[in-house]
Amino acid sequence: AAGEDLLTQIGEANRAGESTRSTPLWLRASVAEVYNDSVYDLLDGRSECSLRMDGEGRLVVRGPTRKIDLPLPGEDAADSGAAAPVPAAEFAVVTNGQAAVRVNSARDLDDVFFACRRHRATGISTEHSLSSRSHAVVKYEIVDDALVAARERAEEAESIKPALQVAYVKKPTRVLRHKLIEVEKNVKNANAEADAMLAKPGALGGRCILVDLAGADHDNRDVGKSGHTAEQR
Repeated sequence: AAGEDLLTQIGEANRAGESTRSTPLWLRASVAEVYNDSVYDLLDGRSECSLRMDGEGRLVVRGPTRKIDLPLPGEDAADSGAAAPVPAAEFAVVTNGQAAVRVNSARDLDDVFFACRRHRATGISTEHSLSSRSHAVVKYEIVDDALVAARERAEEAESIKPALQVAYVKKPTRVLRHKLIEVEKNVKNANAEADAMLAKPGALGGRCILVDLAGADHDNRDVGKSGHTAEQR
């Protein structure tokens, strides 16, 4: 019901602001599962996530890690910005952002629900055959294409920054220093761009966060027979 109400209000806001907005508002959904001290992304096949502090000091959910080549200029070309072949050892381990999907209709909301239901940890209890064994955090946010693009630029730069910092500590070269300064500038500019959009009056950036706690049904059966540990139950 909450998602459908948001879709209705977004439609009304778009119609009211057709002459003033360059890009329409839309609804973005993401879902994280907390289970046994771990966090999983239910919209990304239940991939395991990590919790990180971003440049603004906020706790964020980050997705799976991946290895990328660092786009470093050569030492002789650092001042001109010309690219040079990157040595094989110059790479960074970065994390993807949490998966998010665009929600345009009630059917899209159903797809989100069934994806979460399919991947969420459940168990059999004396009360339910599919009793949830985890907490789920559903976030709906009102966004537009420009805001999403700015945030993605900030996330991409933030994900590369830790590896660059480590590389610079190990080998403080002029190339790495230039790249680190560039990345920090990209993070600052992207965040400033997003903040400027959110500072304007309107619905952009509005959030609705729903938390579904693990099943609290009373169950005194021998958990060894059910295949679940006491902690999982």
